[in-house]
Amino acid sequence: MTIQCPSCKAKYRLTKIPPRKVLATCKKCGKKFLVLPTQVPEEGDQDSMQPSMKEKITSAEATAQQQTKAASSKEKKTNWYDRKGLAWFSLFFLSPTELYHQWKTNTGSTRPKKALTVVLILFVTAIVGVYLPRMDFDFASGKEWERRAITIDYFSTPSPKSVMVHQNKYALIDYYTKWIPILYCDRHFDAVEAQISNLLARNDENGAYELQTLYHTLSKIRDGKNIPQMDRVLTDWCNRHPKSHIPWLVRGNFLIDWAWHIRGSGYAKTVKKDAWPKFHEKLRLAKNDLERSWNLNPHDPNSSAWLIEVAIGLRSSREEMEQYFQNGVSACPWHYQLHLAKHRYLKPKWYGTSEEMFNFAQQCLASLAQYPYLGLVMIDSLYETHKYSRKEDNFLGRDDIWTTVEKIYGAFFAKYPDDIRRRFYYAYRAYKAEKYPIAYKQFEIIGDRWMPDTAWSSLDYYNQSRAITIAKVGEEIFYKKKLYEAALDYFEKAVQIEPYDYTYYQLAMACMNTGSILRDRGYLETATEHFKTAVQFNGANRKLARKELKRVQKFLRL
Repeated sequence: MTIQCPSCKAKYRLTKIPPRKVLATCKKCGKKFLVLPTQVPEEGDQDSMQPSMKEKITSAEATAQQQTKAASSKEKKTNWYDRKGLAWFSLFFLSPTELYHQWKTNTGSTRPKKALTVVLILFVTAIVGVYLPRMDFDFASGKEWERRAITIDYFSTPSPKSVMVHQNKYALIDYYTKWIPILYCDRHFDAVEAQISNLLARNDENGAYELQTLYHTLSKIRDGKNIPQMDRVLTDWCNRHPKSHIPWLVRGNFLIDWAWHIRGSGYAKTVKKDAWPKFHEKLRLAKNDLERSWNLNPHDPNSSAWLIEVAIGLRSSREEMEQYFQNGVSACPWHYQLHLAKHRYLKPKWYGTSEEMFNFAQQCLASLAQYPYLGLVMIDSLYETHKYSRKEDNFLGRDDIWTTVEKIYGAFFAKYPDDIRRRFYYAYRAYKAEKYPIAYKQFEIIGDRWMPDTAWSSLDYYNQSRAITIAKVGEEIFYKKKLYEAALDYFEKAVQIEPYDYTYYQLAMACMNTGSILRDRGYLETATEHFKTAVQFNGANRKLARKELKRVQKFLRL
């Protein structure tokens, strides 16, 4: 195949036909021209060709000459990115495919393909990072902010009595956080030991749970900055009262919490390599303290319960876990925390199976009438399955599953009607199961009160879930029961508790529908104001609010 430079008429013989059009450079004049994948026979072969074929070749040559002229005129304009590779600003004018072919034609290298891919990925990531930040909105002001972290300083003296969320004042009702400054600020070791001894002397299920809660409250790490102070005070306590099992038990539980604070709560693959040695070291120290506590007083089952927690972290054998469990059962056969610890060990994500987990929970459920706390182990099994099920399945909310949950809580509150802590748990399970009327009832019983260390991870999450629940109940009253004006009270209450796009949107929709049904222009004007407020938030309902706002405004202009 022979090609000819359109500028200087120099001819070149090709031994291979290119698979696609390429840009060639003339060695004589240095000009560039396009070479098309058209088979052009040599001069000696043209006489033997048929006339029709000659016409096709002539037409093809004319087309090639036109294209080479166009390429030659364009060469001056595109020469800026051919000289020294790809300029950064060429990304905005040429497609990646064109850039790659240009580079490959001039250099014969394929490396720019990978480099270009990396550049494009970084470019897209930067755009996404600027315009789609993973942030929430300040529900009170409508400005962007990262999720609120409502912290309570329990180490302060005196202990805080309430905390504000928006315009809502939540009273703190935990009966044991008051002991935190007594232990860590005042160092009244004797007073703390006296309180624990009194609870340990009670031979009832509720007293055992209160003791476990007090232990947990005193050893829980709520803020990493308090770890050095807690470590110093607990070590001082152990040194001053070496023959008491209580300080060793509290410090052992603290070391467990410290170990998990270092590791983090994520999957093992997300843990940093340098965190594992520290994690195991803290657990081994905790094991020593808890075994010493059990040797000093084997009648306190809490040391055995937390030794099972250590066994989970250290991947101890089933036989070792069972030995801890039997030690605890010898001290208290109906101890809730002890059974809950073994149940956790048997979960599929640790060292058991779903069948083993549910079989053990069923054994606990058999004692529901006499020991209602043990029945709660079954609820934990059901919720564990719910967490790893598909969201659309709503495993916990299934009629056959939720009937069991209601039966267990019914038996519990029949014996302990004033247990406010369990109301928090019941509200949480009902909210997760989308049983909003039941969750609403529990929220109303709790009122404007807050108790830490329950199923709710934070007061912020609790407050928002409470508002959503109230709005969901309002939806049911509005759309199903057709009590339009009565439903507005629920939506207004939800907005008062948590003013953000969802609650404002639901309130606006209720006002709009009420105004349409009752032919009341005042409701429509109110809906307009609420839609305008909902649009200010960058939530999931922002677009819907904007759409409905235009519709209401159009209707009001008629």
